[in-house]
Amino acid sequence: MAAGKSVNKGRKNDKLVMILSLAIAVYFGVMISTYYYKIDNPVLGFVREFLTIPAILLWLVLTVLSVIALSKENKKFSSLSFYTFLLLCATMVLLILTT
Repeated sequence: MAAGKSVNKGRKNDKLVMILSLAIAVYFGVMISTYYYKIDNPVLGFVREFLTIPAILLWLVLTVLSVIALSKENKKFSSLSFYTFLLLCATMVLLILTT
């Protein structure tokens, strides 16, 4: 029974990491699009200044967590942690290409 609970806990953590990764991707996507379309709003500027550094730090933590989860799952390419890692890598490539 204890092994089943730890498996469910791992799945819940993987789902949480995936949801947070989606939120980070959406955040950076919105910030990139507002920069690209030159939307300048004082509230948006405040949000950008207030949340960008924590979002980058959260991106780093989520990347480490997804790599750890991927290594625990013996590098299954059909796992949720693999898709999370791909999403985080795609977000970073998008950030690099837009700078």
